[in-house]
Amino acid sequence: MNLGQVRNFPVSSNPPRELEEKYRVVAEITPEAVVQEVIAGPDDAKLVYLSCYSRDRRRIARGMLREFRSNPIYFGNPSIVEPVEDPETDAVCNQFLQHMGYWGLCEIELKRDSRDGRVKMIETNPRYTGMSNPAPYMGVDLGWLHYLDLIGQRVEMVNPDARNFRHVVLAWDALTVGSYFRAGLLTWRDFIRSYRPPVVFFDLDLRDWRVAAGTLFTLVYLIFGRPVRRFFSRLSSWYKMRV
Repeated sequence: MNLGQVRNFPVSSNPPRELEEKYRVVAEITPEAVVQEVIAGPDDAKLVYLSCYSRDRRRIARGMLREFRSNPIYFGNPSIVEPVEDPETDAVCNQFLQHMGYWGLCEIELKRDSRDGRVKMIETNPRYTGMSNPAPYMGVDLGWLHYLDLIGQRVEMVNPDARNFRHVVLAWDALTVGSYFRAGLLTWRDFIRSYRPPVVFFDLDLRDWRVAAGTLFTLVYLIFGRPVRRFFSRLSSWYKMRV
């Protein structure tokens, strides 16, 4: 199976001829589509390597995350992650970047292929991404460390010192869980367990009422919006029949 990605929207294809046809359609919009093999396995087999390398090419910070759920399933951005230690993957990513003489911030997304058990690269982002947000909770403030290096301070290696938490993008997870339930990939027990403390939220902080209010409004809309629209639609239909 192959995957064509256009602006992070996956389009899967099996036969080569079907892939060619879809690519021709995509190329009319943008010729920068990426075609790559789909790595088999569940979403929780995906890993994210976070790192920062100094201007003299030393690794000065690192961290590793494991995904729980993503939207869309298998290919999308994660809504829940947790820190993990994976020495094998860490070594592979570090060697890859140091071999290039890389410096700066970098995030590498990988997945352990269920067919052969090997960890394979999905993509590399040479920048600070949304997946870097859990890093400070791990004791690895990537952005700050990169800044210190840029202004000429020598930064020694910083390793994660906290792993027992989950990082949740609440509004995104609210959009995600429905597809997992419908696909039979999530039970209520697993859902409740994924929110078991300690949990930190990207988009819910009671000290910042603007962010919290926006997230809570989104949650209310997602939970009650469809039933309310359905109710008023039926009420409107009933009224038109009576009139």
